[in-house]
Amino acid sequence: MEVTSFRVKIFSTVCVIVVVLYLLVFTLDRKEKSQRQTDYVETMGQTGYQSEGIYNKKIQNRQTYTSSYNNGNAMASIQDARDDNFPRLKSDIETKPTINSLSGRVDISTKWRSKGRYNFLDLNCVSTLPDQLVGAVEDMPILIPESLAFPPEVLACLYHRYVTTKQTGCVEPKLFGNANNKGGYICVDEGILDKNNCDVYIFTRSVDERYKTQLKSQYGCNINTVEDANRNLFLETSKQSFLLKTLRQWIVSQSKSKSMIDLVVLDLSMDKNDIYVMNELLQAKTLMSRIKQISLRVYLPPKIASALEYEQRLLIFKQLFDLNFRIFHFNLDWECKPENIKKNKFLSCYSIYMMRPKRKDPVIFTLPSVDSIRGMDVMDRHKIFHRFVSSNQVLCHQNIRVGNVVSGGWNVCHDPAYRPSSPCLVYSFGINDDWTFDEDMVATYGCEVHSFDPSIDRKSYHYSNQVHFHNLGLGGKDYKTSTGWELRTVDTIMKMLGHSDRIIDILKMDAEGAEIPALKQMFKTGTLRKVRQLNVEYHGKGNLDMVLVAKNLHDLGFRIHWSNMNLACSLPIDGGFSTHCFEVYYISNHGRST
Repeated sequence: MEVTSFRVKIFSTVCVIVVVLYLLVFTLDRKEKSQRQTDYVETMGQTGYQSEGIYNKKIQNRQTYTSSYNNGNAMASIQDARDDNFPRLKSDIETKPTINSLSGRVDISTKWRSKGRYNFLDLNCVSTLPDQLVGAVEDMPILIPESLAFPPEVLACLYHRYVTTKQTGCVEPKLFGNANNKGGYICVDEGILDKNNCDVYIFTRSVDERYKTQLKSQYGCNINTVEDANRNLFLETSKQSFLLKTLRQWIVSQSKSKSMIDLVVLDLSMDKNDIYVMNELLQAKTLMSRIKQISLRVYLPPKIASALEYEQRLLIFKQLFDLNFRIFHFNLDWECKPENIKKNKFLSCYSIYMMRPKRKDPVIFTLPSVDSIRGMDVMDRHKIFHRFVSSNQVLCHQNIRVGNVVSGGWNVCHDPAYRPSSPCLVYSFGINDDWTFDEDMVATYGCEVHSFDPSIDRKSYHYSNQVHFHNLGLGGKDYKTSTGWELRTVDTIMKMLGHSDRIIDILKMDAEGAEIPALKQMFKTGTLRKVRQLNVEYHGKGNLDMVLVAKNLHDLGFRIHWSNMNLACSLPIDGGFSTHCFEVYYISNHGRST
């Protein structure tokens, strides 16, 4: 009995200690959050909390936002403060608290309260960021300030927007290796990559062998790699604080004295050693000044990421910017997509590609004359088409992935000169019963959306107040197919819907080959002059008609700002990887808003 009584006393004592520790941690956490919010409000001053994207309306109710944040539910408070800014449907949304008070983890997910179609939370992070963090600096369109005293959901949005924003232009970001997390993009503009005399240093967990092979064969690069087993030895030494010197000395010892280093490939995962590696390299300013390009794969699952982890990475990005490295391309790693893409569009993995800005403007790759194109053999046409649609002809800093973050979503140029603003009009050809893009154009920009697809066996109907489905397909002329599908030209549809005098803010074409005859018809009638942004998926390797359409679009004033390879249509070409399903994103010179 005495032993049992003693055990009970021990157990009770332990329980009391645990409760006391819990209350202490909870109190400290609440105090830290309260101070963070105070700092945030002081930083914001009297400017107000402005919506950057959704209807571009000013949010006046700061007290609601601040009070609710201090009660531990920041995302819900943002929703409450924006109630007047959103069209209300039959659905409502219940949000989860953004912070676990013990772990400090940021939770920006949502759940449905009823069977509604739209999730009106700011999943694209276009209105969560304060005004002064967006567009304040020309080559830093998403600004990382000196102080990061912001609420956790702002830190999360700042991180995800920063790694998906271009800061400088690269005409030809070329893919080496596979189009996955083991391959990567390198800017091969003239004067950037030292052909036949380049040095590459790879300190990463995995890299595609074809990545290294292509660099060697096409550019004569000297590849220096720390293999995974040796990498672990490097990381083990961090316990004795030798890692910081070892990695830097490895690069210095392998490179020629004072010679330029063309590329360094690094990881930035949740492993704290990766933070040490980056911070040490960033302190070696002489070495960093010799590096031309950095390829950085970042891994941070939003579901478990803490505010501190976001801050650590943002500070690293800020230091890279201060050392004159600018993001010229980024890659969304679809293998790291969230479990529920309707509730959380943030990925766990991104690859960001940085370089020092060029001293002079690069030469834009253009297509030759029509006669020259007609005189080419088939393979030459394939090559110039793929090179052309893979190149950038204009710089759009802010690319927003609207809709499904993987297949089904489409990019929109969100720069102020081109972004849609209500009232705006969207034509969406080819939806395959995936409504995420169409829904998101309403939720993010408040647009009127007309969706077309004769293949999903639905009658025309109003999908919602602002999304309207039409059982019609896209064609170069008006006719009925042998399968019974009704095809119409864009001109016919605009007249039918009473839009002949309106501007189409976004024209999206995913029409399984019908895009070519449809665009040719629009050239003849001049309808393309009414289009501000054109998103088109080309289906094919680059036949004569496709090359001529691409040239005509360029001659008409359309410029490519982004392209995306559909991995379902892989195609080996010119010793590398490409696709015969190319998503190409244009902005129109004559469609620029003022």
